[in-house]
Amino acid sequence: MTLELNGELEYPQRLLLTLSHPVEADMDRHILLEQVSVGRYTGSVPGDLQYRWYLRLMPELNPQQHQKAEWRLKGEINFDLGRAAPLNPASQ
Repeated sequence: MTLELNGELEYPQRLLLTLSHPVEADMDRHILLEQVSVGRYTGSVPGDLQYRWYLRLMPELNPQQHQKAEWRLKGEINFDLGRAAPLNPASQ
C-alpha cells in the first residue's frame, strides 16, 4: 500500500492508518506506514481487501488515542470499485 500526503505540515516518520469495517468491528485493521520520501509512505496490508471500509489516518499513536492526535484525516473506500480514496480533515 502506498500513500501520498500533500500540504504544509511536518511529515512524521510513521503514520497509522485504521481501516474500520462498517459492520464487523473484529475485522478492523491497523496499518503502520513508514515514510520512504517526503510525503510518501508505504505499508503492508494483510490479505485481500474487499468491500467498503472507513479510513482514519494520523501520526503514529495507539489507535485508542486517536482523539489526542495532532491531526487526523478520514475517508471511505470501496475496494470493489477501486484502490484510491481522498482523505479529508476529521473534526476533533
